[in-house]
Amino acid sequence: MINYKTNKQKNITTIKLSDEISITDANKLKTVLLNSIAKTNTIIIKLQKLKAMHLSILQLLLSAQKTALTQSKKIEIADSDNEMFKNILQSAGLSHLLKLFFE
Repeated sequence: MINYKTNKQKNITTIKLSDEISITDANKLKTVLLNSIAKTNTIIIKLQKLKAMHLSILQLLLSAQKTALTQSKKIEIADSDNEMFKNILQSAGLSHLLKLFFE
């Protein structure tokens, strides 16, 4: 499930990913991410209740991060202790990218 909320005063969008995020959710997430990058400077992604994520979603997050950085904007993962996300990065051979999302 994908839920999001924009706080225009703080210039932040918070995106909550929960349950299982599959490839069928990719288009909605792409739209939310692109709109968030266009409208705010900081995007916070919360994974607290995320149980599973398709690799395509990880690719989408990495692409959005690259887009945000080219526009001097920031995407961060709020739940740095989410083992499922870390395991997906490691399984994909991308564990070196953890620092990109977790500060």
